[in-house]
Amino acid sequence: MLAGMWRVSLVIAAFAGVFSFASAAEAKSVFLNETNIDGVVGQHFDNCSVDIDAQGNVHITARGYKVQVQSPQPATPPPQVAVMKRYWLVTENKSPGMDQYDLDVLINNQTVKRIQSRDESVYVEITKYLHAGDNTVYVVAKKNIENGQRRSTSPYHYSRIIIGEGTVNDKTIVIDKQLLDYRRTAAETTDFADPFTVEGR
Repeated sequence: MLAGMWRVSLVIAAFAGVFSFASAAEAKSVFLNETNIDGVVGQHFDNCSVDIDAQGNVHITARGYKVQVQSPQPATPPPQVAVMKRYWLVTENKSPGMDQYDLDVLINNQTVKRIQSRDESVYVEITKYLHAGDNTVYVVAKKNIENGQRRSTSPYHYSRIIIGEGTVNDKTIVIDKQLLDYRRTAAETTDFADPFTVEGR
């Protein structure tokens, strides 16, 4: 009698060992009421049924339990640091209207200034649009050919934009450090959208 009980115990133990090994090797995910709860620990469910599918996934069905999935919170970007220098946008156009390019300048997704081909000199302080570190500058150039007539095809007729660190002396702006030098000429005919990175400090 004892020998028979011993054989039964061995069979049960062997079966349990096979089941444990199969579960560890094949189990993939755990679902509560069809919602994945992988990684959840320290939980107890009453009045529930448990099924293991052919892929080894564990499905727990428990009435009265609801799984709320929280979206991960986006990381808070570091605060932007104001620049200590002063920055200016200065234009040069020795032959207004001849290049037929209108230029839109955007800094960090903010529209700063539209410079038309017929404009002469433009001086704009842009310090408030910049922060310490990398800043994105977009220059959008649109060719405006009225009635299909080009006023010039010369590369010496151009609109030019300079962005740089500057100082003001006796109402004169002096660019101490040039960060961007951009120009479009009458020899060109296509539109442009050019991105640049400039460093503020």
